[in-house]
Amino acid sequence: MFVAGLERIGFAAQHIWNGSARRVLAHATSGPALQQNLVAVMERKN
Repeated sequence: MFVAGLERIGFAAQHIWNGSARRVLAHATSGPALQQNLVAVMERKN
């Protein structure tokens, strides 16, 4: 499940790189009780 979340973080980064978004939020989680979390907020600066 964590790999799918990391893929979503990559998709969010693509929105920053291609200019379709200024700020994005992405989340990945793993573990038996989903106790391992990674939250990424990325922002493009002009």
